[in-house]
Amino acid sequence: MVPALAVSNLDNCIGDLGRRFIAERANIVGIKPTVGLTSRAGIIPGSSHQDTVGVFGRNVADAVRGLDAIYGVDERDKSTSEQIGKTPQSGK
Repeated sequence: MVPALAVSNLDNCIGDLGRRFIAERANIVGIKPTVGLTSRAGIIPGSSHQDTVGVFGRNVADAVRGLDAIYGVDERDKSTSEQIGKTPQSGK
């Protein structure tokens, strides 16, 4: 089971130049993947060129397990098809 972090304040999750990101504030690991590694189907991105779905974990191993669970090709998000043949089978 991969631990999850619920974010109740979107402003803390997004962050900006004057603020720390939520992972640093909570002393956890956050992974923000490259656009196209994880599907954005069902979310409303602020920018189609920058926004991605990422993961948080207690440590790097937990975050990698979470990313393993969500990355892959999704027919509902065309940008994910660019990863075919370029990603490892697993980050384990």
